[in-house]
Amino acid sequence: MPKRVPEVDILRIYQDIREADSIFAERYVTGDEAAAFVRGEQWTPEEKAAHLAQRRIPFVFNEILPKVRHLMGVYLATITDVRPVPREPTDEYYVNAAEQLLRWFEQINNLSAIEYQVFWDMIVRGIGATQIRWAPTDVLGGYPALERIPPGQLL
Repeated sequence: MPKRVPEVDILRIYQDIREADSIFAERYVTGDEAAAFVRGEQWTPEEKAAHLAQRRIPFVFNEILPKVRHLMGVYLATITDVRPVPREPTDEYYVNAAEQLLRWFEQINNLSAIEYQVFWDMIVRGIGATQIRWAPTDVLGGYPALERIPPGQLL
C-alpha cells in the first residue's frame, strides 16, 4: 500500500508550483508567440478576420524561419564532442573506460537529437531544458536516461 503524503507537504508543493508559475507565465506567453511567428502564423485572429472581411488573403512572407534555420545549421556545423583527458599518463586506462561510457550514454539517449531540440527551444522560445533520470528498464540495473522537457512542462 503506498504511503499517504501529508497534507502539509501537498500544500507546500502546490505553493511552490504557483510561485514558479508566476515566474514562467510571461516566458510561456512570449515563447508561444515566438513559436507561432516562426511557423508563419504572424497574424492575430482579429487581423485575419479583418483581411477576410475585405476579401484579402492574410499572406505571410516568413523572413524569420530562414534565419532560425541558418542559426541551427551553424550550430550543427560547430558542435563538438566531449572527450575526457587524463591527468597523468597512467590514467589512460580510466580515460578509455570513461570515453566508452560517454559514447554508450550518447548512443542510448540519442544525444545529438535531444541537443538539437533543446537548442531549437532556446532559439525560438527562449527557454529549454533536459533532465537526467535513472531508467530501470531494458538493461539489468537500469541506465541513465536523458530527456528533453517540453517548454510548457517545465513546472
